[in-house]
Amino acid sequence: MTQQSTDSKDVVRAFWTEVWNEGRLDRIADFMTEDFVIHSGGRDIGPRQAFADWVRDFHGAIDDLVFDIRALHSDGPAVTTLWRITGRNAGFMGTPANGKPVRFTGLTLSIVTPDGRIAEKWVERSAWELYPTLT
Repeated sequence: MTQQSTDSKDVVRAFWTEVWNEGRLDRIADFMTEDFVIHSGGRDIGPRQAFADWVRDFHGAIDDLVFDIRALHSDGPAVTTLWRITGRNAGFMGTPANGKPVRFTGLTLSIVTPDGRIAEKWVERSAWELYPTLT
């Protein structure tokens, strides 16, 4: 494991940068606890390996994905991130891969353990508003 900060805000910022923007899926094990779970779109995705597969599929559905942090706030182990994703449709949300622009926003609450790993995430995103623009 690569040495990383245990400050919750630093951990979450590094996770967004390395895993989402740089596509470093190999770093997921460094950032997440083994029993990590994400609650997104009415589903619970976990543990860590299932999450890694989900991230891989997500990246595969949006070409040129950019994850832009709009705001980051922490309160102890809880970190809230307001974000925007942009890219091109490569089959996102089961739509045809037509290269249309993808742009949506979301809010994530991440819970960071004292040793600097993310144990849980809760995600809300504007997927319903995005869907009609992809077809």
